[in-house]
Amino acid sequence: MTPRQVARQILMRPAAEGGHYFNGIRSLERAAASIFPGLQKLDPRLRDAFMGLLRKELGLTARIPPCDHLELVAA
Repeated sequence: MTPRQVARQILMRPAAEGGHYFNGIRSLERAAASIFPGLQKLDPRLRDAFMGLLRKELGLTARIPPCDHLELVAA
């Protein structure tokens, strides 16, 4: 399956505590694996690329990982 085919089968709705639910599942990767069981058998790099394309198809932006503080630096 392609990321576009998987994205068409995912119903995305906002979660009360922030973020989203995907077919009632909090994790996008688990929701995608429920639709496309072969996802877990892919090479990790290929799986990451697939998930990146899936996020793009769903219109999700890149997340900033949590950190203790952010520092602004002038360029």
